[in-house]
Amino acid sequence: MKLRLISADRDILTGFRLAGVEGVPANAENIAEVLSDLVGQRDIGVIIIDEELAKTALALIDDIKLKKPLPLIVEIPGINGSARPPDFIEGYIRESMGIKL
Repeated sequence: MKLRLISADRDILTGFRLAGVEGVPANAENIAEVLSDLVGQRDIGVIIIDEELAKTALALIDDIKLKKPLPLIVEIPGINGSARPPDFIEGYIRESMGIKL
């Protein structure tokens, strides 16, 4: 299984390329086309996408996550850091399992 990165930021694309992960440049206008193309490739197991670009295609990403077992879609923070609150993981666990950490 292969990894692919989708980002609009050249620095993120370059950094992941140095780590051996091929990237696909995208923007808000062509993200749906890029995602559909990558999801259609059977050898791709994980798609990494930066949070800022993922915001522009939330409905499509949620649809893929709900209907397809693969590829796994992972959102990563952008160059400017995460847009999520610092206690995002704790809040997610608390909401989904009812466990307070």
